[in-house]
Amino acid sequence: MIVVVSLSSCSTSGNKDLITERGQAGLISAEGAWGKYVVKYPVYGNSFADSLIRSLTDSLVSGFKPMIQYALEDKMKYEMDVKYEEYFADEGIVSVVFSIYQFTGGAHGNTFMQSFVIDSKNNKRILIEDLLKGDAFRKIQKIVRQKLKKKLEYNETVDEGTAEISDFSAFALTNDKYIFWFSPYQVASYADGLQRVEIPRK
Repeated sequence: MIVVVSLSSCSTSGNKDLITERGQAGLISAEGAWGKYVVKYPVYGNSFADSLIRSLTDSLVSGFKPMIQYALEDKMKYEMDVKYEEYFADEGIVSVVFSIYQFTGGAHGNTFMQSFVIDSKNNKRILIEDLLKGDAFRKIQKIVRQKLKKKLEYNETVDEGTAEISDFSAFALTNDKYIFWFSPYQVASYADGLQRVEIPRK
């Protein structure tokens, strides 16, 4: 059985309103002999933001569904668990950061991060490439590497996992800081887990 709960009709925000508070909780879930998936996401009542977020959640579900047959054949329980956090900045900027865990066999599952930073005033997505160009990126890159190397013992892996600006694509904005996430294996071992680094914006 698949359960879809979308609360967009419950939101009081209009499409032109700034997003300044947490969204209503949306849910897509299913469970069976093959395992389960639970996908949680926010609903803001802003059609641009909601469409962007649902493009991700729908893609995750459609990508996971073909795994169900493999789970039944292997007599295993596969799993996908999607959670999110919200961060806010002035001028209607909201960052939605998804933690996506999937287990489809093997020794352990894997977690990866994806974020949407949305300018709800102008109805557009803000990419890290829009914020950090040229020297600005090199400055942030240097600070992030220093923080990670101080915490971890994988200098070469840290450098490789932060070489390109696309490696910083899982991020959030607040009024005073950038927050970056690095998935397991990106800058360290699986055992070291997810890495999070905060950098002042000013």
